[in-house]
Amino acid sequence: MRDRVREKDYKRAEATFRKYMNLATALKDKGNKAFERGDRQEAVKFFQEAAEDLEKLLLKVVSEAEEREAEARRLLAICLSNCATARMLAVDGDIDALGAMKDAERAIKGDPSYPKA
Repeated sequence: MRDRVREKDYKRAEATFRKYMNLATALKDKGNKAFERGDRQEAVKFFQEAAEDLEKLLLKVVSEAEEREAEARRLLAICLSNCATARMLAVDGDIDALGAMKDAERAIKGDPSYPKA
């Protein structure tokens, strides 16, 4: 009986994890498209939303399995690294270097092994 309950809990946690990961990935993809258009504000917005969702996921400990946590941390680092890059797009000749630096630092904390962080 306990095994069935554990398996059911694991499957429920996996479904919730996938839901958050898919949502964050969709937001990251929207950010990438905005970046390609040169729209810094939209790109930053989508990357930040994705990062916030991933941070919530990690706080909720939905990612109990080690490999899930690593996957979420990697995507978090990607989103924050992309956000830092987007902040360097010039808008009216200005860039957001301070914001880029903060996002890069968060990316490193999220996943220190991610090579682009």
